[in-house]
Amino acid sequence: MQAEKLLRIAIAHDIVVLETAAATEARFMPTIAIVDGVRIMMFYNDHNPPHFHARLGGDEALVAIGNLSVVRGSLPQAKLSHILAWARDHRDALALNWIRCQNNEEPQGI
Repeated sequence: MQAEKLLRIAIAHDIVVLETAAATEARFMPTIAIVDGVRIMMFYNDHNPPHFHARLGGDEALVAIGNLSVVRGSLPQAKLSHILAWARDHRDALALNWIRCQNNEEPQGI
């Protein structure tokens, strides 16, 4: 079986579910957009300030929705500039998705 597939092991009447890190991430931090190859994601019940995660390969930046500042991390400058311009145009939708995630509701794609 491939590592990315969900593995199920039946033990008596119980089902034990093992999943990969990628599957776990998809459940707890859904992708709400892909911009210029950068995945825009939000965790459920994440810490303040309201922010999104922008991930490209091994690079990741946390960007505050309110003032679009980088809270932590980094991306290549050209990608970050594109993400910040996109976020400026989609700030309301990002804020609504933050509220949805804080309420354990599925965010909408942007």
